[in-house]
Amino acid sequence: PLADACITRPGHRAADGLLGTWRVATERGKRLGTTTLTLSTGDCLIEEVFRGRGGFELRSFLFFDRFVGAWHRVQVDNRANGLHLGGGFEGTDLQLTGSVTGPRGRTRAVRLTWTPSGADGFVQRWEEQKPDGTWRNLAELQWTRDS
Repeated sequence: PLADACITRPGHRAADGLLGTWRVATERGKRLGTTTLTLSTGDCLIEEVFRGRGGFELRSFLFFDRFVGAWHRVQVDNRANGLHLGGGFEGTDLQLTGSVTGPRGRTRAVRLTWTPSGADGFVQRWEEQKPDGTWRNLAELQWTRDS
């Protein structure tokens, strides 16, 4: 069956290291909240629920499209902000890009990268592309496994 493909094909299992519950903090250690990533929909989809201060909540879905060989992440928060990103692994880093519309309708490219950090952590980096094509760091978040 089609659902079995998500269990047995290596491409679908490449992001399983993100599964679990994580404490999310700034690079300076200020705790922002907790995020939990679990398998759903026949193990074909990684569902994330982030809960932060002030009632902030974000839900995302991460999945591998085997037909084009790319990962996709669709997210929405309780403030009606949404984002779709796509990409793949660059070595051990999962790197996804997309675009957001800012003030005055201007669109800019954004990039999200998860980099393994030690045995029980990840660095989640958010960047935006500058007009000259280089990337500017927006945020660097430390993910630590919540035991």
